[in-house]
Amino acid sequence: MKERFLKVMCKTCKGVHSYKDPDVSKAKAKAKAKPKSAAGKKASDRKSSSKSKDTYDQAAIEAAAAKGTKEYQMSSTFQVGDIIAHPKFGLGLVKEATKGNVVVSFKGGKKLLVHDYLD
Repeated sequence: MKERFLKVMCKTCKGVHSYKDPDVSKAKAKAKAKPKSAAGKKASDRKSSSKSKDTYDQAAIEAAAAKGTKEYQMSSTFQVGDIIAHPKFGLGLVKEATKGNVVVSFKGGKKLLVHDYLD
């Protein structure tokens, strides 16, 4: 049978403290660090893979880009359906346009960009 210690004498302060088994502490820390599986998440927390497929269509963007793209500049004005050539994100399709902002779908995901900005 393994011997269990209940109290130990601290070498630093010379006080008596409760003993904490380091093996048990490590096991508890590992259990807390494990990510939850997809089965344990709520339905609202799960990301829909079909939703991400709808946001970016490479073939449609390339076809529309052949007709003409607009270089992204904050001072330019964009409308829904425009194809934007962004220097960092590449080609993107304007999904929403409001006063001052546009939501653009790029290959890396949706981005909120500024447009119609006057210096």
